[in-house]
Amino acid sequence: VVVTGNRGTEQRTVTTSPSASGLEAGAGGTVTATDVDLLVSGVKQGYAYGILSGGQNSSVTIRGGVITEKSLSASWLPPPFGDGNTSNSALRAIDKGAIAVTGDLIVDTDGFGARGAYASEGGVIRLNNTRITTRGTSSPGLQIGKSRAVGTGPGVIVSTGALNIATGTPSSPGIYIEGNGSRLDAAAASSSTMVSSAGSALVYGGSRTATDQDTVATVALRRASLATTTSTAHLIHVGGRVKEGSSLHLVDR
Repeated sequence: VVVTGNRGTEQRTVTTSPSASGLEAGAGGTVTATDVDLLVSGVKQGYAYGILSGGQNSSVTIRGGVITEKSLSASWLPPPFGDGNTSNSALRAIDKGAIAVTGDLIVDTDGFGARGAYASEGGVIRLNNTRITTRGTSSPGLQIGKSRAVGTGPGVIVSTGALNIATGTPSSPGIYIEGNGSRLDAAAASSSTMVSSAGSALVYGGSRTATDQDTVATVALRRASLATTTSTAHLIHVGGRVKEGSSLHLVDR
C-alpha cells in the first residue's frame, strides 16, 4: 500500500476507539507513506499507535511527516479502577516487524505510556532525522526490548541521522532499554543524539520478577549530549537485572 499526503494541509486522522493505529502493517504486508501527518487521539482502552508493524516481513516506510498522539488513557489500571490502556506508541515494531524512517519525522505524544518509538520481540525501527517529544507519565522517548516472561524479546533501534529526544515527566526516561540482546545503534558517521529528559536520560532496565529475563543490552552513540532537567533524575541508571555483557559506547566524532 502506498499513502501520499500533502504535509501541512492534509492530515490522516484516527480519533476513535480502542485498538487504533494510523498506519498498520501485519502478516507480511508493506506500507509506504510519504509526507503524511497522523493524529491519534481519544483512545481510552486497548492500544494506540501512530504506526504499527507486527509480524515477520511486515514493514512500514515513512518518508517524512508528523505523528501526534494526545488525549490517551490516564491510567494503567484495569476497569473499573481505570481504563486499562497500557500500550501507546507513535512508532511500534513488534514480533519481527520493521519500521523505516527515511525522511524527517516529528513525533509528539501526550498521554499515559505514550512512547515515542518502541521496538521489542524482534522488532526493528530505523530512524533518520527524528525529533521526539513526550509529555505524559511513563512515556520514554525510546523504549527498546521487553523482559517480562509474557511476550518477551529484544528490540533494535538504529538511528543514522540527528535524533533529538525530550521528555516532560520524571517517570519518563529519554531512552529505556531492557531484555537480552536489545540494541540501540546511533553511531553511524552521520549520527548524532541529543537527550533532554525530565526522567533519567538513559536507563538500562528490566523486570524485577525472578522468572523474567535478565537484561544484556548494548547502546552505541556518536556525538551524544545527555541531560536531565530535574534534580532527582539520573544521567545513566543501571537496574538490578542488568548483567555482564551490557555496554555503552560513546564516540566523539
